[in-house]
Amino acid sequence: MRSVYANTCPVDGWLGLSSGGRAAPDRQGPQANPADRPCPPSPTVVDGRISQWDQYVRATRAQKFDTRLGLLAQAVEDEGMCVRTIGPLATAGGALPDGRVGQYSAFSSPDLLVDLNTCPVTLVDVGTVRDPGDVAEGESTDGSRDEQVRTVDQRIGQVVEAGPNGADFIVASLSDAGVSERLRMVLARGPHFGPGTLYSDSTRQSGLAQSADLTATVLEGVGVTVPSAVGGSPLTGEPAPDNSERRARDRLQLLRDLDEASHDVHGLVEPFFQVFAYGQLVVYLLVLLAWKGRIGSEETRTTVLSRVRTLSVAAAAVPVSTFLANLVPWWRFPVEMVAVVATVLAFVAVIAGVALRGPWRKWPLGPMAVVSAVTVVVLAADVMTGSRLQLSSLMGLQPVVAGRFYGMGNPTFALFGTATLLLAIAVSSGLVLGGRIRAAAIAVGVIGGAALVVDGAPFWGRTPVALRRSCPPSCTSCWPSSASG
Repeated sequence: MRSVYANTCPVDGWLGLSSGGRAAPDRQGPQANPADRPCPPSPTVVDGRISQWDQYVRATRAQKFDTRLGLLAQAVEDEGMCVRTIGPLATAGGALPDGRVGQYSAFSSPDLLVDLNTCPVTLVDVGTVRDPGDVAEGESTDGSRDEQVRTVDQRIGQVVEAGPNGADFIVASLSDAGVSERLRMVLARGPHFGPGTLYSDSTRQSGLAQSADLTATVLEGVGVTVPSAVGGSPLTGEPAPDNSERRARDRLQLLRDLDEASHDVHGLVEPFFQVFAYGQLVVYLLVLLAWKGRIGSEETRTTVLSRVRTLSVAAAAVPVSTFLANLVPWWRFPVEMVAVVATVLAFVAVIAGVALRGPWRKWPLGPMAVVSAVTVVVLAADVMTGSRLQLSSLMGLQPVVAGRFYGMGNPTFALFGTATLLLAIAVSSGLVLGGRIRAAAIAVGVIGGAALVVDGAPFWGRTPVALRRSCPPSCTSCWPSSASG
């Protein structure tokens, strides 16, 4: 889940872990967009309290996300337990609401054996990965990206080696590596996490989780009731059928597809629909001029007008085709824009061909009814099966925005509602013309009622998984977290 801004800085991610919601300190710099400014420095602890905490609180209140900094540590302390923080950034995740840090130490490999066995919850800052070629102007990095990755990897290994037996370990990338926003990594290992793919009820998508899910997972892991203010759900595991290398490769490919599709589509949405919208305006303007006799001869006018219907049907098939395009892994091709446009056009050709060549083609509303029916059926089936076609599609849900992961987004709802109305109009008109008025009324009721259930039922897309058992309060859970990756 991103923070308050379009991208996430290391401090943002740790404050999000602390609160179970969106939080970020102010960013300083001359750039108009805060997302283009350098990330704030790591917090410092003086006399057991984070020096910058008051700034964090003021910034959070001004952002009006109803975020409660320090929620995680307070919930654990209320149950008579403690949170150990190791490393400067971890203090932002494990501080109490007033900024106090009860258990803190710097990262030291020789001391890890003691540090990791002090409290039921241990938050470890193993370092950050900031891409020198992608950070904001004015922000410095500690070495090359490869050097930073090696340091983080080494520290994670040290934490796992020194951690207590029976502990759950989560490695979470809590921020972006620069100004470019992308999906980031979450790994889990321990007695409650076997081979498989992580799942969260907050996203209802296999392999997709929000940073707020980590807060919920930590609290549930030590037997603390997750407060309603936490915007996530505890992570569970979708167990793999076996622990073979082939299954592991398949899971890795799934995660790569999620990341590449969400990253690639983000930059394609605007140019695709600019061309689509403005292109239609130009074509329809030419049609209007031909209709008025301003351009072309009478023969040209007749030819142009005869093709308006074909063009309109094809244009109407574009929106649903942008969802069907996700049936093809277009993001794996070298030129993503060419691949996705070609895929969309292929589905447009199929849908428009069926609409214009079937037995209904002679009925004025026939092609409209076919395109509307295809749109309604595709979107309804997608919502009921988990919204996978909407995810990272040109008109669908964008994981890096983290506004919605299942159900219908605003564009999808508008498309679904419009297609439902047009389908009801077409079906009822045909029945009325045939003298079957009662049947027309029933058809409208059935179509509208079905659409209402599809849009309003809360259980669509929920995946049954093997739930992770809660860890009793007496156990030790260790959560080493990479601030970025």
